[in-house]
Amino acid sequence: MLFSSHLINLLSTSPVGYLIFIHLTFSQSELKTKIVTMNRMKIMAAAFALLLSSCDDTDTEIIDATEMTAEHNPEVTPELLLGDWVEPNPIDADELQGIELLKDGKAKSINMETTQYTKWYITEGKLALISKSIGIHTSSIDTTIYTIERITDKELVLKDRDLTISYKKQ
Repeated sequence: MLFSSHLINLLSTSPVGYLIFIHLTFSQSELKTKIVTMNRMKIMAAAFALLLSSCDDTDTEIIDATEMTAEHNPEVTPELLLGDWVEPNPIDADELQGIELLKDGKAKSINMETTQYTKWYITEGKLALISKSIGIHTSSIDTTIYTIERITDKELVLKDRDLTISYKKQ
């Protein structure tokens, strides 16, 4: 009996001994079940670690339009962004639509019923527009970050992936 307890103690204290102990203790089917369970636990732990590592804890820099400096985008100044920016309505060329950018970071839609702009800010030299999209029995809040391709006192060209919008100041 003493030999048996020493053997069990020895086998259970080293990794190889532990594997031998498990092999001697469990039947072949129980052993396969335990290995499958252990592998699943390893996969779940790895997936959880990957999920945790993918969470970006960095804060997006939000800059008040009135405090924006040339270091973010030397061509962009609050004075250039403020105001009414319009483009021809794609449905009715005789009508204009667009956005009004206000000094306090608020935004308003111009002749757009289904997209209502509410706020704007600059992040990393890009223009972020927050809007409420209104559909039939549904609505959603969207934030779109546009690259400012060109800006003058009369023209604003924004790009989001394949979409380019050319606004004129009204």
